[in-house]
Amino acid sequence: MKDNDSILPNDGQKDTLRRYERSLSEGRAEYFGTDELEVVVDYYIQRLKFQKAKEAVDFGLAQHPGNVMLLSKAARICIENGEMEKARELVSGLLEREPGNRALLFLSGELELAEGDVVAAKEAFDKVLSGNAQDIDEVCLDIAYVYISKMSFEAALHFLKMGFKANSLNITLCFELAFCLEQTGATDEAVSVYNHILDQNPFSNEAWFNLGMLLFRLEDYEKAAEAFDFAFLNGEGDFEALLHKGHSYFQANEFDKAIETYKEYGENTKFDAAFNVYMGECYEKQSKFEEAMPFYGKALELNPMSIEAWAGMCVCLLELERFEQALDVSAEAIAENPDFCDFWIYRAEALVNLDRTADALQCYKKALEINPNQADTYLALGNMSLDLCDYELALASYKKAEALMPDAAPLPLFFAIVYCKLGQVDLALKYLPEAMKRDDDALTLFFDVCSEAKQDSRFRDFLKLM
Repeated sequence: MKDNDSILPNDGQKDTLRRYERSLSEGRAEYFGTDELEVVVDYYIQRLKFQKAKEAVDFGLAQHPGNVMLLSKAARICIENGEMEKARELVSGLLEREPGNRALLFLSGELELAEGDVVAAKEAFDKVLSGNAQDIDEVCLDIAYVYISKMSFEAALHFLKMGFKANSLNITLCFELAFCLEQTGATDEAVSVYNHILDQNPFSNEAWFNLGMLLFRLEDYEKAAEAFDFAFLNGEGDFEALLHKGHSYFQANEFDKAIETYKEYGENTKFDAAFNVYMGECYEKQSKFEEAMPFYGKALELNPMSIEAWAGMCVCLLELERFEQALDVSAEAIAENPDFCDFWIYRAEALVNLDRTADALQCYKKALEINPNQADTYLALGNMSLDLCDYELALASYKKAEALMPDAAPLPLFFAIVYCKLGQVDLALKYLPEAMKRDDDALTLFFDVCSEAKQDSRFRDFLKLM
C-alpha cells in the first residue's frame, strides 16, 4: 500500500509535513515559513481533511498574523465546509487589501458559484484572466474544473475553448475539453479533439479508448473497433478495451471477428457469465442456434439470474422449433425473473405453436401488464383474439398498437378485417385501400379471412372501382 506522502511533489515537502506533525505531537511551537505552511495546508485540503487544514492555518496565523495566503486558505476551508458567510467576509477583506490578487479573485469566483450567482462568478473569473497571464491555459483549466465540479459543462467549455486557443498542446486541457463537449452533446467536436490529442501523442491509451467510446455512440463501429484495438495495444493489460472491441464488431455484424475478440478477452480475464452470453449472442445472430445454446447454458450455470442468457435460450429453442423445451425453459426463466415481459412473450409463442391458444393469450396479457408499451405484442394479441373470434378484444388491441406504432405496415389490413367481422362495413372499406397500398396481397388475404364479404354488394361495388 502506498504511503500518502509518496504523492507529495518532493522529499523536501514531505520532510516539512513530518516536521510539522512531529512538532504538534511533541507540543512544540516550532517556526515554519509561509511557504512551508502552504505545503502543509494544501496537503490536508487535497485529502479533504479540513479540520486538520484549519488547525494548520491557525498554527500558521499565530506565527504570521494577517498573512494573506493563510487567510485565503481559511476562506477555502470555509467554502468546503459550507460556511459561506464567513468565507465571504474573509475574501472581501482580503480583496480590499489586494484587489488584483489573482488567487483571491479565483476564490471569489468559486464562492459566487457555490452560492449560485453565476454572473458574479464569471465576472470574478474574467478578472483572473484579465492580467494577460503567460499561463492562461492553466488558469482556464483551473476555472473549468470549478464549473465541471458543479456539472456546469457549458460554462466550463467557454474557458476550456479559451485555454485551447492559448495553448492547444496542453493535453490535460484537451481531455477536459473533449469531455465537456461530449457531455453537452457535441460528439463530433469531441471526436476532433481526441484526434488532435492523438496527433500529439499517438500512444495515448486513454485517448484511443475515449475515441472508441464516442465512435461507438455514433454507430461508426468499424472505426470504433480500430480505436479500441489501438487502446488495447497501447494500454498494457487494458482488457476493457478488448471487450469493447468485441462489442464493436458485434454491432458491425462481424460476428466471426467478435467471437475471436471475445475469446481473447476471456482467455486473459475469466470465462464468466457475461463472456458466455456474448459468445452465445454471436452464434445466435448467425443462426447457429445449436452452437449458441451451450454458451447460454454455461452462462446460466454461472449466473442463474442472467436475463440475457435465459432470453437467448428461449430464442434458440423457438427458432429450432423445440416448442416443448421452450415452454419448460420459459417457465424456469419466469421463475427467476417474473417481471421480465419478454419471457412471457417467448412462452406465448411456444404455446401458440403447440396450439394452446387460450394459454398463449393469457401470457400476452401478462406481458402487457408488465410493460404496456409494446406495439408488437398488441398486434400479436389482436391476431390471436381474431382467431378466437373475440373481435372486440382484437379491435382494442389493434388500436393500442396503432397508438404506439401508427405506421405499422399490417395495421390497415387488420382494421379492415376486424371491422368486417364486427359488421362495420363502411369502416372496413375505409381501411382496405391503404392496406392494398402497403401490401399487394392484402385483398387476397382479406377475402381469405372474411370470405363472407364476397357476398356483400358493398364489397363487390368496391372491387368494380379498383
